[in-house]
Amino acid sequence: MDIIINNFIKSFGKEKALNIQQLNLENIRTLAIVGPSGGGKSTLLKIIGTIEQADSGSLKLNNKEIVGLSEYKDYLKGVGYVFQHDNLFPNLTVMENITIHLIHTYKMAKIEAYTLAEKWLLKVGILEHKDKKLHQLSGGQAQRVAIVRALISGAHLLLLDEPTSALDPELAYEVMKTLIELKQEADIIIVTHELNFARKFADYYIFIEQGHVLSHGPIEQLFSCTDTRISTFVEKITFK
Repeated sequence: MDIIINNFIKSFGKEKALNIQQLNLENIRTLAIVGPSGGGKSTLLKIIGTIEQADSGSLKLNNKEIVGLSEYKDYLKGVGYVFQHDNLFPNLTVMENITIHLIHTYKMAKIEAYTLAEKWLLKVGILEHKDKKLHQLSGGQAQRVAIVRALISGAHLLLLDEPTSALDPELAYEVMKTLIELKQEADIIIVTHELNFARKFADYYIFIEQGHVLSHGPIEQLFSCTDTRISTFVEKITFK
């Protein structure tokens, strides 16, 4: 994917959540957005996913202008979004959560939707849970359901906002392992504090603090960055 940002501003009241003058990323498959809490990471992801709208400026994704886009329907067909919490329907089974959009929005036949869903659930290792409801799943299993739901309709871009932050380490590992295995299914942008995971998963990173992009580059550069602010952050986050 290619991302080009110019004179990009998003404010909440008098506070500028994002103020990015220029950013040009080319031929990225997996992008990690990192930095301290409250820096604007999730806001940027939400704008890419059209959940929030920028106040001004330009953000082009694969040469398509996102800011001020008049018709989101066609754009959103290719975008899957996974939230920090799974945002699934608690009264539906795993299979129903995954296929409801296929059946009611895309008018796919139920048997076809269920067959496709079973293939995806097998791929992420939770096919045996297809008839369970959410209260019967672990947090890691629920997040894997959310990932399948985001990808199953053919999304070419997957956006993930801290998908492991609410999970204990063992369950977080399950989700991170699943994402690494799914890297070839779509371009992926992830907001994460799990820098060791980002190092294994992402090709590229951008570091955001107080709404500004302080650094970006191939993922390995994050761990050898000479900027004191960034190197201190990385050391604290990765310290064991």
